[in-house]
Amino acid sequence: MVMAPWRGLTRLLCALLLLAIASGLVVSTSQATHALDSDERMPDQVAHYFEHGLLPRLTELYAPGEDAASGIDFDESARVGAVVRLRAWTAQFVAGGEAEPPAEVVNEWLAPVLVRGLVVGAALVWVNPGSGRAELAEFYPGSAFATAVQSLPEGGVLVRDQPTGSWFVLADDTATPIVTGTTGVSGSVPVDAMPPVLERPSQDETDAGVTPVPAMLLLVAFAAAAGLLLRSARVRASAKA
Repeated sequence: MVMAPWRGLTRLLCALLLLAIASGLVVSTSQATHALDSDERMPDQVAHYFEHGLLPRLTELYAPGEDAASGIDFDESARVGAVVRLRAWTAQFVAGGEAEPPAEVVNEWLAPVLVRGLVVGAALVWVNPGSGRAELAEFYPGSAFATAVQSLPEGGVLVRDQPTGSWFVLADDTATPIVTGTTGVSGSVPVDAMPPVLERPSQDETDAGVTPVPAMLLLVAFAAAAGLLLRSARVRASAKA
């Protein structure tokens, strides 16, 4: 009879293992960043957010505090400039394979924000995959980045690469950095030269950095559960003695 608690321990370990697997699946699926909607037309909800929701949200987050020593005063002159839809390098292109085009649209849009006619920053709006709603994702204060974005050449597209923290203008088979990030690219290069500087960590490196956390949690849970069950078994055995 004393061995009975081990059956409960087995069920508990199975539940913990299933939970760890499910957590891994959630992490992997949440990292999919490419858009399902590849239409160039801006969705109505995104256009509505830029027109009606963006400036109130920026005011809420970045307006000057009580001391008025910092922040941006989004007064009645504030307006949103031309909106640009973003791209991301395709996985096939980054891996060095044949890819045409090398970048695909994502559900992210960027626009400069102006106050009293001066550029004060750039706002990145995305469609949150969790809620399905348009939201402010990032705001980049300052004029340099936003001004560079406004200067896109005709036919050029803006490519954001989150893993390297870089932004490139892609035009006429040439990639020109706006933000270098970790790519080390300092000037215009043929687009075919980009894959080596966009190289991602190997799957083994990624797994090595991710698996120890759930494994450690599982070991801690195992030790705690085993200790509780053994203590319970000893108490019951002592009571029966």
